[in-house]
Amino acid sequence: PFWGDDAGIKLYGLIGELGLLDEPFSPWIPRASLVGEFPPAGRYAITNACTQMPVGDDGKFCAPTASRLDGEAQRLLEEIRALKPRAILACGKSSAYTLAKAAILEGSTPPAPLARSLSGIKLE
Repeated sequence: PFWGDDAGIKLYGLIGELGLLDEPFSPWIPRASLVGEFPPAGRYAITNACTQMPVGDDGKFCAPTASRLDGEAQRLLEEIRALKPRAILACGKSSAYTLAKAAILEGSTPPAPLARSLSGIKLE
């Protein structure tokens, strides 16, 4: 996620500013081909709310349904358990929804911003 798109330039720059990169990050030219290139190594992990983004009837990516994200919550919880992060940043409503569901699976109350927005997220 974020590798090769314009948002990635900002995100990897921020990760670098936080001191979490083990090697320098050289921003790419927006929309450049990054075939054979890899994100900079460091003490961070980036994952998706869905392992594969759904595609609509028109062939374009579309927002995942709530039931799809519900099914991804266990996988996300397992990743969190394995990585034991000190901080988690959910980028977007699908990520926030799946993270809140993972917290519920863990038997925890989602962090306040996620708990407040969980019922109000409209995905379909």
